[in-house]
Amino acid sequence: MTTSLDLSTVESSTFTPHVDTLLELKTGDRSVTGKLISVSDISTIMTSGRKPFSLIIHAEASDLTQGTYDVEHAALDTLSVFLVPISLQDGKLELEAVFA
Repeated sequence: MTTSLDLSTVESSTFTPHVDTLLELKTGDRSVTGKLISVSDISTIMTSGRKPFSLIIHAEASDLTQGTYDVEHAALDTLSVFLVPISLQDGKLELEAVFA
């Protein structure tokens, strides 16, 4: 994909229509299939700027580490995002990205 989403402009509504759809997580020469599981707004007392939110992604791998990944989605293009492993269930790693 050649288009990239701008981290400063994405909101939870950018991702909500794409829950339960597949995406690719890429880092270096490795590519892993994932699925967007949830999009959640985060409560805050912030009064300006973007409302914080998080994404939960299930990856078809159990050995990914915390770091920056290019997340590619057919409808959303590409977004470089910092992902943190939060759990392992049935051999699938659950990763979280937080946007504040």
